[in-house]
Amino acid sequence: MNFKLIFRTLGLLLIVEGIAMFLALIVALIYNGTDVIALCQSSLICMGTGGILFFIFRQYSVRF
Repeated sequence: MNFKLIFRTLGLLLIVEGIAMFLALIVALIYNGTDVIALCQSSLICMGTGGILFFIFRQYSVRF
């Protein structure tokens, strides 16, 4: 299996999910939501984990 490609793609997906959570955090701040801290922590964890995975395996390229 191609684990480097899988981890790089998983990292990119986690970064995108963290950005989507950050947008939900902005909406929660606008409407004075009660779950602001949880959204902030979840977003940072997703983006941090995804960033680590993506940048560790960033030099990997697919050759056909």
